[in-house]
Amino acid sequence: MSKRIVAICDSDTSYLEKLLDYLDDQRPLPFEVCGFTDIDKLRNFCKVREEEISLLVIAESSLETDVERLTENLLVLNEGRGSMEDRAESVNKYQQVREIYKAIMATFLETEGEISKITMPKQGARLIGFYSPVKRAMQTTFALELGKSLAKRNKVLYISFENYVGWSGLLCREGGRDLTDLLYYLKEEDERFVYRLRLVEQRIGSLNYIPPAYAGHNLIYVTMKEWMKLLEKVKTLGGYDFILLDLSDSLQGIFDILRMCERIFTVTLPDGPAQNKLKQYEHLLKAYEYEDVLSKSKNTQVPEFEIIPDETENWTKGAWREFLRRIEREDLGIEEHDL
Repeated sequence: MSKRIVAICDSDTSYLEKLLDYLDDQRPLPFEVCGFTDIDKLRNFCKVREEEISLLVIAESSLETDVERLTENLLVLNEGRGSMEDRAESVNKYQQVREIYKAIMATFLETEGEISKITMPKQGARLIGFYSPVKRAMQTTFALELGKSLAKRNKVLYISFENYVGWSGLLCREGGRDLTDLLYYLKEEDERFVYRLRLVEQRIGSLNYIPPAYAGHNLIYVTMKEWMKLLEKVKTLGGYDFILLDLSDSLQGIFDILRMCERIFTVTLPDGPAQNKLKQYEHLLKAYEYEDVLSKSKNTQVPEFEIIPDETENWTKGAWREFLRRIEREDLGIEEHDL
């Protein structure tokens, strides 16, 4: 099956080239991209190719009255000219090109028609779990910092399952798609799901992450089978080397999710109450016949901060850097020359 066509029309040559270059860097794409600097060239292309355009992305300044005849699906790059008149879906032209790409992809995925088959990765990602009955032991900090360290040399995805993460303040980002959207996309076939995954994921430096559910308390209604299906899809289709799961007690089937992990870090504290919680947790794993989870788990205490830096990029220094390197060598089997 030949790929469907997304046409982009903008008389601003510099802008068009920048957008086309970015799209080229995102390959593989579920569509063929064709760029045009004026509407007449686009019309001629349609006549010569005799192919239907699945989606036309067009600058507001290039809009003409008959443009809807070229396609059933239109996305306008809004330039603030006030000429939209609710004619079509639109996106602000003057923002980060990554957001333009996401708008194009999201609109395309809503169009009718098959998505071309994708090449599945030969080997799935390594699932690394973070779970502990001990709270406020810096589990999330550990998971994030290990993720950022691994992402310097690997493709890494971090997923938080906490109820209240407060990331809008931590990362100065809020709104947009999050983990609940990814769960909704589970019903779609693999070809669409993998592109939906790219729309949901965000980045901290080189680390990819799925924004946590804003209404995290709703995660308690997600079944164990749904979680396992989601993780298996992301592991198989995502093309990641590592997937880091920052887990919480609110998940149904938490022990079975842990069983999917190759390695589990149980972050703890040295005080008596913390150690008592840890013993009870370990006894529970044995009682419910999850000894395999226990055998893959490592009780871990993270280095202390004298003062926690406000900026996340300043966390991994000094004792933390050495701690993470040791974890990568001893627990994840990453050779010294790869660090």
